[in-house]
Amino acid sequence: MPTFTYRCKKCGEEFDVLVLRASQEVRCPRCGGKELERVMKAPRVGGAKGGGSCSATYCSPT
Repeated sequence: MPTFTYRCKKCGEEFDVLVLRASQEVRCPRCGGKELERVMKAPRVGGAKGGGSCSATYCSPT
């Protein structure tokens, strides 16, 4: 099932929703608003393995 990112036009909250069906009504979790726009983001590929993270170009193994 796809996950979509939405932004509320009322309060600006950005949030992810697991879409179960096309007719599913989505509301902002912060203000309950229904005026939303879908945000286009690059797909997530892989992920961090292990317990740490690194923002440098090169990270030595721990």
